[in-house]
Amino acid sequence: MGVSKRERRARGTGRQTSEAVTIVSVSRHDDDEEQQQRVNVCDKRHAQDTVRRERGCGGIWSVRRASLMAACLSEQERGMLRAMLRAHTCGELVAGQKPITIPADATVAEACDILARNGILSALLEHPEGSGLTGFAGYFSYRSLLYWFLKRHPAYSDEGGSSEMPHSAMDLREVIAQAGASDTKAVDYCAERGKESKVLLPSDSLGKAVLLFGEGLHRCSVVENDCVLGTLSQSLTLRFIANHSAEVRPALLHTLAEFGLGESRAIVLEQRKNVIEGMHIMQKNKLSALAVVDQNGRLVGNLSLSDIKYIFRTRSYSMLWYTAQNFIKILRERAALEENAGMDTFPFFDISRERTLEIAIQKMIATRVHHLWVVDTAGVPIGVVSITDIMRVLSVDIE
Repeated sequence: MGVSKRERRARGTGRQTSEAVTIVSVSRHDDDEEQQQRVNVCDKRHAQDTVRRERGCGGIWSVRRASLMAACLSEQERGMLRAMLRAHTCGELVAGQKPITIPADATVAEACDILARNGILSALLEHPEGSGLTGFAGYFSYRSLLYWFLKRHPAYSDEGGSSEMPHSAMDLREVIAQAGASDTKAVDYCAERGKESKVLLPSDSLGKAVLLFGEGLHRCSVVENDCVLGTLSQSLTLRFIANHSAEVRPALLHTLAEFGLGESRAIVLEQRKNVIEGMHIMQKNKLSALAVVDQNGRLVGNLSLSDIKYIFRTRSYSMLWYTAQNFIKILRERAALEENAGMDTFPFFDISRERTLEIAIQKMIATRVHHLWVVDTAGVPIGVVSITDIMRVLSVDIE
């Protein structure tokens, strides 16, 4: 008996459900003909462009949302977005940056120290002096280190973690080779300079970067004459846009529902589960954050890959076996002491689909997160809005 395209795709995701995982599904249409029929009311050029992006982003983005965006933005509002994104350049955003690099022959501990001292999540690997090699060897990040670590530590271990992580002096190249994470593949500019998804020129428009970020890229380097000027990230770009929001404010006053945002599935972690289980869930589902919920399913916090920087910075690897509840409590207490002298710093990770895009952007910047969880009236997460989603909205009319 034949297997349908939809069944093959479902099997290929390898999703697993347990007490720790709840998946809130969203409607998807795999048949391109059916998708095209649903967007006859939409501008044809926007629909075709969005079908292309959906194929390139694993089907996360739906044509129906492009239809909603095309309908809710007036021609004047589209013109404002186009003008703003064309008026600013990538070089403008990274001006004054001092690129942080890590020697490719550094130890894991040394690399983590560099990331921690500079408050960053990843850095380029630079070929060591005297190697005869030019360019860069790739990226090193907390994510790549974590994925390598997860392969050696089962999620449901009762033994707990040790105070000293084994192989802490392993060569970074070996860690990267074993991690196998998508963002740790070689980024050698001599070999991949032609890939626009990896490298931007300082003269490239902000719109070009926004378009790439809307397709799922999280960061890219701005390069000129074989010299890296800086790293342009989703969060840096979002902050820049917020600082120039007056130029496009009418377009930002539409609600998330009008843009079709907040319908993406939410994957959650029950707060009594341990951190390493959450990290395994993120790895298997190729996510960077989970909504943390109580036993009644209500949102109580957020667990992201960026949170693990505290574990590796302090080398408190046993915290991977803490419950999500206790781990989040520690992070909040540390943030209160270090940043606000004891003030309550509980971040607001939730949002309603009836709030405007402007408010969503402001919340992301204020809480320094890449995701906002859409909750129902009971506080149960039913969807998620990411910076990638917002970048897609902003780039819907970029040619």
